[in-house]
Amino acid sequence: MPYQLVFELLGPFIEMMGYIFIPLSFFAHIINLEMALFFFAVEIVYGIVISILAVLLGEFSERRYEGWKEFGMLVLFAILENFGYRQMTVLFRILGTFEAVLNKKGWAKPERKKL
Repeated sequence: MPYQLVFELLGPFIEMMGYIFIPLSFFAHIINLEMALFFFAVEIVYGIVISILAVLLGEFSERRYEGWKEFGMLVLFAILENFGYRQMTVLFRILGTFEAVLNKKGWAKPERKKL
């Protein structure tokens, strides 16, 4: 349960605060450009390392991919997911948390039309 609370519930909020406060700190002259770029680079590299380690763990445990081309594509996507897609999913996780807390209902049932 502590893992779920810290990483799954609070993680997206902490990550989003980083995306907001690092640029604000730079523009408010709290941190300099080198430090802001360092924090950004560390976040990107950390995400890439975690993604590649997850791919390697999956490959060593299941051996699903037949050739190096498939494995290489998966590693490439593990790298590319940290440039835009990850930030988008953080936003969706935050919105989903608010919807769950506000007890908003799930998927709407579509109305059927007669043809």
